[in-house]
Parts: sequence; C-alpha cells; structure tokens
Amino acid sequence: MSSGPMSSGDRGGSRRWPAAALLAVVAAAAAAVLAAGCGSSAGHATAGSSEHPTATPSGAGSSSGIPTGTQLQALLPYHSGQPTGWKLDPAKFSTHNSGSALTVPEGLLPDSNSCVYIADTSGVNSLLQWWQVSFAQADMVREVPQAGGSTSFYSVEMLLAGFHPGYAAKQLNWVAARAKACPTYHDTANQALETTTSTVIPGLGDQAVFLSTRSKTAAQSLVDQELVVRVGNNVAGLAQNTSLGPLVSLAKLESMANLLVQILQQHPTGS
Repeated sequence: MSSGPMSSGDRGGSRRWPAAALLAVVAAAAAAVLAAGCGSSAGHATAGSSEHPTATPSGAGSSSGIPTGTQLQALLPYHSGQPTGWKLDPAKFSTHNSGSALTVPEGLLPDSNSCVYIADTSGVNSLLQWWQVSFAQADMVREVPQAGGSTSFYSVEMLLAGFHPGYAAKQLNWVAARAKACPTYHDTANQALETTTSTVIPGLGDQAVFLSTRSKTAAQSLVDQELVVRVGNNVAGLAQNTSLGPLVSLAKLESMANLLVQILQQHPTGS
C-alpha cells in the first residue's frame, strides 16, 4: 500500500511497483533473457509448468470454463443489483478488465516472497497477480449525509478474477502465508512503517482472507484493507483505503463479498 493518496485509476489492473521491487523485476527479467539465450530454464517458470500454466487461446474463455475479463465485467453488480446505496464511481477510470482473451499468468518472481507485495498494495488485484488469467474491477462509491449538511464519501473497489483449475487456491494460500510472514515492513522509499494483520474468514466462499495494513510516516497514517474470497476457480475481491475516504466495517465488506460470491456461484464460467 502506498503512503500517498490513490486515485480510482490507481486500483485494479495498474500496479505501482515500489522502487526496490521494480529493480528486482528488471534484474530478474534480464537474467531470464540471458539464461534463455544459453538454453537454461532459470528465471520465470516456462509456460505449461506448475508455476506458469499455459493460457487458453484468444476467445476461448467460455469453452475452457474460465471467464474472460469481458465476461467478468458484465457480472459485476454495478449494471444492476448493486449493494443498497452504492453506485459506480463516475471517475474516468472506475472500470477496467483484462479483455476478451485469457492472459498468460506471470507465475512467481524471484523476489515474490518479499513483504513488499503484501504491504505495498495498490488495490486487491495486486494480491492476485501471480496466477490470475482474467479480471474485471469497478470502483463503487456511496454518499452518506452527515449532521450539519456535510457528506461522507465511501469508496470500495470490487473485483472478480479467473484462474486455471487449482490456481485460485494456490493464490489464496500464497496471500494467507505471506501475510502471516509479513507483520511489519519498512518501506524505505516512502519512509513508512507498514504493519499488516490478516484474518481467515470462515464460511465465506470456499476460502477467504482479510488483510488490513497501516502505513505510518512522520506526516500521516493510512489504512488499506483487502478481502479476497475464493469461489471454486474464481476469486472475488474488495479493497478500500483511507486516502479515498472513511472505511466501511468488515461486516459490510463481508456482505458485499457475499453478493460477489453468489454471482460467481451462479456464473462460474462467466456465462
């Protein structure tokens, strides 16, 4: 989670890589290119391996049983059936998806066990990046009038993501394990101390993990929260950040997650 404010365009598909992580990724990519030139299998796992399953050809989402980003976008409850009082954020980049073809998952990076990936998130999609093959997100807002004529603005990101069979569970297991292993992280780039707590939520979907990260600097203290829920081979996610407004309760997030769970149970292949 960044210690600075995030716009609605920062969430979802865009990943704001911290400097250390970016350098690690660039170095890993360079090493992989050199290794490939020498006939080595070092670096990223190859397509079709357990770390990097082969993507389904373009347009084959429904036939493979995995929903595409376009199909998931149509399922998100902002077209109709949205939670009471919530509406799609009118901002320009409030919706985003991976398109009509499944993508190739990147698999784990050499530095994937770094706590930077748990502490420095830019929305729930950054927790699902290793094995995801499709996603769609929408930023939802709710305006609540307050005494004295003021208004409180709540903002929650909703996300649906598709995975090859078995990889949604693998992704959630990674989130749960790394969150437990990363209770604190020192963000040297932003001079922030990141403190993360995680909770397994029983009875929500097939598997659910809630993360809450507080980022504290000399100037401010921000809280970022993510709730990720597995439903078979798909995942529903919610995220909120105090830089965008006050936080809704965990009970409310669970209620919104239940709505996404029901949608995925009814449309596991996106159709």
